[in-house]
Amino acid sequence: MARRVVIGDGTRPVDASGVVSWWDLVGAACPAAAKGYRGLLLLFTLPSPGWRPGAVLWEDDGRVLGEHDRQVLDLASAWSVFVADQVGVLLGCDQDTAEPVLDGLVDRGLLLRARLLPAGQPFYRVTSEGLAEVGSSLPVPVVDLVGLRGELAVVWLWLLARIGRLGEPVVSVSSRRELAARPGMVQGPDVLVATDRGWVAVHLVLGIPDLALLRRVLMSYGSDPRFVEAIVHVETQSTGVAVKELVEGLGLASMVRVQSVIL
Repeated sequence: MARRVVIGDGTRPVDASGVVSWWDLVGAACPAAAKGYRGLLLLFTLPSPGWRPGAVLWEDDGRVLGEHDRQVLDLASAWSVFVADQVGVLLGCDQDTAEPVLDGLVDRGLLLRARLLPAGQPFYRVTSEGLAEVGSSLPVPVVDLVGLRGELAVVWLWLLARIGRLGEPVVSVSSRRELAARPGMVQGPDVLVATDRGWVAVHLVLGIPDLALLRRVLMSYGSDPRFVEAIVHVETQSTGVAVKELVEGLGLASMVRVQSVIL
């Protein structure tokens, strides 16, 4: 019966006597051929509960998750979609280092890769297997292609908060997807940053703002002592003027900052 032995940053199946199996030799000699043969086994294996060689070989071919893998899966579980550049910032590395990590997670079925246009930058989302790998109870995200630009922009704000760009010690950073799963956080910020002083709410406003909704949200922050600050990022000057007028009208100018953002 095969068992797993960690070798470097991966695994390979060996039998109980410690002799390397023929599958290791095929995979080492020609990884592409091994992967194709594995796919044929999965395709033609009968759905019998007693004999599933294809499924066994697929499992034995996986790698042990490294620290970078888990960091990427944590990002993927927090957001519905992200791109490779954001992974580079998260890991503090260049694109040449980030892309092999993503490729490995896609090959294992923990991430999905897609493109809007053939020549466009690919984006990624987590799968149910990826969520299970990091113990996340969140549902598989649904990618809103209409709001894709705004979704990716908010991930940048989340990353900036994580690397300490707020200028103060950060205890934790939560995405709106994570907040929506918490009781009592039905209408929360895009990013919630817990600091030593208290909570900082981060919002991104694109296009024509829903001022009625923003009014209700800001008023809830003003009445909740856990919130010590709110940062509203706006893309256009006209939106910034409208939001500043709203903030001043609510008497929250000392609590709410309005900042321009370039996407």
